[in-house]
Amino acid sequence: MKEIYKGYEINIERDESGSDFDPRENDNLCTMTCFHRRYRLGDNTKLNSNDFNDWEGVKKYLEKENDIALIKPLYLYDHSGITISTSPFPCRWDSGQVGFVYVTKKEVRENFGIKKITKEYLERAEKVLDAEVKEYDNYIMGNVFRYDIYDENDNPVNSCYGFICDSEKDVWEEMQGEIKCIIDSDIEEKQEKLDNKRFLMYSFDVIG
Repeated sequence: MKEIYKGYEINIERDESGSDFDPRENDNLCTMTCFHRRYRLGDNTKLNSNDFNDWEGVKKYLEKENDIALIKPLYLYDHSGITISTSPFPCRWDSGQVGFVYVTKKEVRENFGIKKITKEYLERAEKVLDAEVKEYDNYIMGNVFRYDIYDENDNPVNSCYGFICDSEKDVWEEMQGEIKCIIDSDIEEKQEKLDNKRFLMYSFDVIG
């Protein structure tokens, strides 16, 4: 995707180094416990699937070991790529449960700075949980993007990478204010240098 602003070209594309930006390494509210034979998914919780007979057993263990405020199942669809969701996928052959995502009461209290967990804060925590799952889904699908800015002479001006979202359009909508500010600053800097150069040339002409 390309955008033009004041003669500058903004090139937004998929970031091939996106595997370096695992969002589960960030400071997250929820915890993702996943088991899969071929993929390393979610957080490193050090649990072994061989210690459980079924998903109900995993859930009971998590609830016993953690003071959980909210927990949802995680499902994976594996067909020409992988995608993850808290809702089951319609295809039974290429999808199934892969784990759980949960938030503890301690994390809810610390995140929102509260003592009593009300229905309102549980709903807010659920929105954060769903957003983290959505972000992780984009990550494992390879939806990681970057932008590069070039001036009117195709000289590189600025670049930024590691945006995890649905599409290039989302990057532009989220970052266009900052991108335009960078371009405006570059134009002002170049104009200032040109004005200084003209001033010096004028001064030399006067002295000469």
